[in-house]
Amino acid sequence: MKVLHFGAGNIGKGLIFPMFEKNSSPINFTFVDSDDKTIQFLKKENKITIKYMKEQKLVKQEFSGFKIVNIEEVSKNIEDYLDIDIITTSVGVNNLSKLTNTIERIVEKSKKSILIMCCENGNRVSSGFKKEFHEKIAAKINFVDCAIDRIIPNQNFIQNGYLLTEEYSNWVVDANQWPMGFQKISSIKYSDDLDYEMKIKLCLLNGSHSALSWYRYNIDRFDGIKTVADSLKNEETLEFLKGYVLEVSKALSKNNEKLLNLNKEFAKKVIERFKNPLFNDELSRVGRNPMVKLKKGERVFIPLEEAVKTNSSYKFILTTLKNGLNYWNVDDEESKIIRKVLFEEGFSALLHTCLEFDEKLINVLKEEM
Repeated sequence: MKVLHFGAGNIGKGLIFPMFEKNSSPINFTFVDSDDKTIQFLKKENKITIKYMKEQKLVKQEFSGFKIVNIEEVSKNIEDYLDIDIITTSVGVNNLSKLTNTIERIVEKSKKSILIMCCENGNRVSSGFKKEFHEKIAAKINFVDCAIDRIIPNQNFIQNGYLLTEEYSNWVVDANQWPMGFQKISSIKYSDDLDYEMKIKLCLLNGSHSALSWYRYNIDRFDGIKTVADSLKNEETLEFLKGYVLEVSKALSKNNEKLLNLNKEFAKKVIERFKNPLFNDELSRVGRNPMVKLKKGERVFIPLEEAVKTNSSYKFILTTLKNGLNYWNVDDEESKIIRKVLFEEGFSALLHTCLEFDEKLINVLKEEM
């Protein structure tokens, strides 16, 4: 099996490659990166080193036997990639469209049926990516939605010579989208209810990251506390997060006690993972791009809508929405857009036009914002 991974930053190297390496069958793996320094470093090292804490000890894993190329090289040498079986991405949802042309050229000339998994933070991103392709090309591709989970903080990979991650990792795909006869990957979980798996990960893990960041920004603009782990040493911040994950857990359970208990257990583990002292994950990083993260179908909207529907409490979720709308970080382009629309067109226009909230929910929130 041959895999082509388009990545930006550390997520592909820290999660996707190790997950493929756990597979029982051999996999030919090619990284496509846009950073020349990273490419040259990995070509020289000819290995990727990952470190994580296990039973109070730092464990090292080394992965080799891969290729790494620049995206321009792929575009110039399409013929070299026509035997690819799987394409994965970790470039950020907003950057996926930049890959469309290159992937279309590969698919158009390939005689294979290619499978694409977008390993991004978002809801059904692979399905959304399908809309970027011409109809005839899209028909030759199997777009499989997935949920990935491993915390990999921002770090200087080249300077350190390794990637610091948490031990925990999880990769779940939609079993109903996996094509008949296509070889399964033993290290991946195949779920008949990916929507639930995605909601839990998106809302309780990614949503909690965003909630923490925006909460701290509205307190001190990151002047005092700058990282996720340090923020949870603050008692008030920890209590806020506990309140937030409890409300989200209840909202996503839809009054099902079994689901509620599962959600609470996952939320408890999330908080413990955030406390990991090895990580120096910056609050400014996990809070970036608030417009995408507040949109309909995203990490804050989903539990908020469910809570309103089921008459569940949403005080902390609503506070997170407010904090996200007030995340006016001068270094964040989406923050600038939110501020501009809010001042020029008003609250309702911001929710409806930019964030795609429906009128019914907007009318409910108007009374409480």
